[in-house]
Amino acid sequence: MSLFSGRRSSYRRFVFEGIVRESIWEHLNGQIYLGEEEFLGRMQNIVDRSAARGITKAQKKPLTPSVGEIINTVGSAYGISASEVLDRNHVEAYWLAAYLMRRVGNLPLGDVARRVGVSPARISQIQTTIEHGKTSRKMDAVLQRYKVKD
Repeated sequence: MSLFSGRRSSYRRFVFEGIVRESIWEHLNGQIYLGEEEFLGRMQNIVDRSAARGITKAQKKPLTPSVGEIINTVGSAYGISASEVLDRNHVEAYWLAAYLMRRVGNLPLGDVARRVGVSPARISQIQTTIEHGKTSRKMDAVLQRYKVKD
C-alpha cells in the first residue's frame, strides 16, 4: 500500500488496469519466445545451427504458424472462408487443418481435438490417413508450403 500512498482506490485502479490489459503470454511462440518476427527468425536460425538435444520440438520452432494462420492458409488453398475450414462439409480441408495443427502447429492431441470437435483418437486417425494415404494436389501444395511432405 505504501507504493500507492496508502490509498486503496489507487491500488484498486492499478489492479483493474492489469486485469483488463492483454497478457504478454498471449504472444508467446514456441513455448519460450516473446518477440517480433525478425527476432523469432534469428532464434530459429540459432536453433537450426545447434545440436539441441533434450529440447522439445515446440521450442525448436519459434516461427511455428498460429492456428489462425493454418486455417487461413487451408481456406485459401481450397477457396473457402476460414470459418468454413472446420466445417465437416469440407472434409479434406477439415482434415488438413487438423493435421497441420498437430504436425506444424505442434499443438497437443487433446487441444486439436477440442478445437475441431472430435476425440483425440479421431485426430490420430486423421493424421495416420494423411501420412499414409493418397493426397490431392491441393493438399500436397499446402503440405509442401509447410515443408511437411516427405
